[in-house]
Amino acid sequence: MIKPPAVIHSNEKMKSIIEKFEHSKAWNLPVVDRKQHYIGIISKSRIFTVYRNALIEHTEILLNHKLSCVANSISSHSNVLHIYW
Repeated sequence: MIKPPAVIHSNEKMKSIIEKFEHSKAWNLPVVDRKQHYIGIISKSRIFTVYRNALIEHTEILLNHKLSCVANSISSHSNVLHIYW
């Protein structure tokens, strides 16, 4: 059996996990629990996918909030606009 270049612990912080991927140049690393029992494998591409989806969701929430604020601002000033038109 070949020893993996790094091992991810189930309670490890994401910053440390990313550093292990960067240092090892691996695309897949094993995940173990506190007793060093194998849990599974995590892939760099899966982390990127989850991160990308979180960014998309966060961006959509921000854009919807900003659009809502703009719409509220326009509707609160619509009486003023009607007077001048």
